[in-house]
Amino acid sequence: MSVGGWRILKGVLVVLSLGVIGFGGWFANMLTTTRPASPQGELTIPWATHGGTVFISATDQLLLYLDWTLAGVVLVTYWLGALAMRNRKKARG
Repeated sequence: MSVGGWRILKGVLVVLSLGVIGFGGWFANMLTTTRPASPQGELTIPWATHGGTVFISATDQLLLYLDWTLAGVVLVTYWLGALAMRNRKKARG
């Protein structure tokens, strides 16, 4: 991959990282402020927060886990890209 390609990949990963962080922060805030403190209807899964325990739905739980997984994938991809770039510079001398 050319240097220009690496810059584009790096830019895409930075934008994805900011999106994941922004969505995760918004979603976590929504869960802690709009969910009941006791089980109601489909909100039956307890979720520990900084202010106590709230109850969330299975969809909310899935989105939380997907957000963390996506953040991990973006970070690992960024790390692997940085390693590849470093190894490429070493090979060039």
